[in-house]
Amino acid sequence: MQIFLFWTLWFLLAEGILFACSFFLRKKQCKSFVYLLLGIGKILLGIGCGVIVLAGPLFFRPVQPLLTAFYVALFTDGIADMVFFVLPKRKISKKLLLRKGIGLLLGFSFFVYGTINMQIVQPRYISVKSDKLEHNYTFIFVSDVHVGSPQSEKTVTEYVQKMLAEESDFIVLGGDITDDYTTKEQMISFFALFKDVNKPVYYIYGNHDRQNHADSANGRQYSVEELHDTLLSNGIIILQDDFVRFADDLVLLGREDKSETQRKSETDLLYPDEDVFLLTFDHQPDFYKKSDLQVSGHTHAGQFFPLCFFDDLFIGDTYGLYEKEEKLLYVSSGSAGWRIPFRSDKHCEYVVITLSVN
Repeated sequence: MQIFLFWTLWFLLAEGILFACSFFLRKKQCKSFVYLLLGIGKILLGIGCGVIVLAGPLFFRPVQPLLTAFYVALFTDGIADMVFFVLPKRKISKKLLLRKGIGLLLGFSFFVYGTINMQIVQPRYISVKSDKLEHNYTFIFVSDVHVGSPQSEKTVTEYVQKMLAEESDFIVLGGDITDDYTTKEQMISFFALFKDVNKPVYYIYGNHDRQNHADSANGRQYSVEELHDTLLSNGIIILQDDFVRFADDLVLLGREDKSETQRKSETDLLYPDEDVFLLTFDHQPDFYKKSDLQVSGHTHAGQFFPLCFFDDLFIGDTYGLYEKEEKLLYVSSGSAGWRIPFRSDKHCEYVVITLSVN
């Protein structure tokens, strides 16, 4: 609950600062095109704040909540300026109040939607057929939980219970289950949810799980050894560039995260039997060319609208099912997002994938 209170206060602070800045224009007779340019500038500045939050240097971490609040406020205020540009302004006596009123309404709506959207986790069902398969299999993939940051404990517990109730042959925890802000108690509590599951539960590391950048957050809350031991004590199987022969026609490969120096190269990961279906799990969508299907997370599907368009343009493979030289890659939006309890693009998800005989 505390994070939602802080998040609301940051948003109100950002809106208050923008409202105060607007008074510099209150007595100026600006031409119409100025509002258009002002709106475009605010939108671009807001997008810049979002980029810094998701991909900026570590020293910005203390002000990430404020930058996210400015992303919301600037983006919606910019749209308000553009709306005001097309309105007939000769009959409007209080232009500033109207423009700010539109901005606040849009900002509040955007804020409420993004905050609620982060708390709703939906299953996504996908079916893949292959000539290599002799039997049908169903598995669940969930990534980017970021335990303790963006979602309430109740939200996480409820969707994990729904996920466990799905019929499946195995479950994969696809990295960034915890992060630099997760406490030891939260880490232990989450993985305990999988202790009595009567099916294999596999785990691959993400770029945040081992708290490599905890010094820029709240300090290290648990050691790598404690995370490792907690996983094993709950019956969770860790895969770090490991092959698992799940069945005669199905092999699983769990990759070490791309951020780790000990990650093996593709040439060091060659499974001798190419006639079986190779299912690869890699937290980051760095496609392993031998895979028949790879499932990844990491991108959060952009998390902040409209950053998804820039991700698709400059990064690619950020959300959905992609075909890679007659192979398949699915990139999940993740079940949560990075630190801030706000998601304005795509829904949170866990993925239920059925592999079937062609």
